[in-house]
Amino acid sequence: MPIAINLRCDDETGDQVRRLWSEAEYLEEAPSMSSLGYPPHVTLAQSDVLAESDAVGALESLALPATPLELMSTGIGFFEVADYLILWCAIARSEALETLHAQLCGLLGNRIRPNYRPPLWRPHCTIAKRVPRDRREDAEVFALSHGQELGVRFGAIDVVVHPPIRVIAERCLHDAA
Repeated sequence: MPIAINLRCDDETGDQVRRLWSEAEYLEEAPSMSSLGYPPHVTLAQSDVLAESDAVGALESLALPATPLELMSTGIGFFEVADYLILWCAIARSEALETLHAQLCGLLGNRIRPNYRPPLWRPHCTIAKRVPRDRREDAEVFALSHGQELGVRFGAIDVVVHPPIRVIAERCLHDAA
């Protein structure tokens, strides 16, 4: 079962992302993000080979920022994966975000999927996970028409297994001091 380590938004700033989820649902055959039952997030690391205990140990070893991370989106784009497009908000890199990601990569090394390691990792917040490729033009229009900056506060980091998403450990950033 895949394991992910995510920055998670549990407060009202995530409503901006939830609104994008709702607006993008028409692109998909079935809603992919709102149906997860999990808040807006930025995945820092994902693995298919990591033991749960190692992921939890890595989370416990992290030197976390003392306050929630205020991250800004820089626009909307998409990845092509198999028969689908993944629509996402690009997240501007910050020193705190880069430091957190570098710590995880140092702790977990090559057990992280390659696209979550430097230099391939692109911080993002997913909007829609399964947009059929034949909706590409519609996805491009959506991205262009929803390109405004969003500011989202990520106040927790957790370890989840999926599918379905199950949180197995978490830490609040405000408790890190």
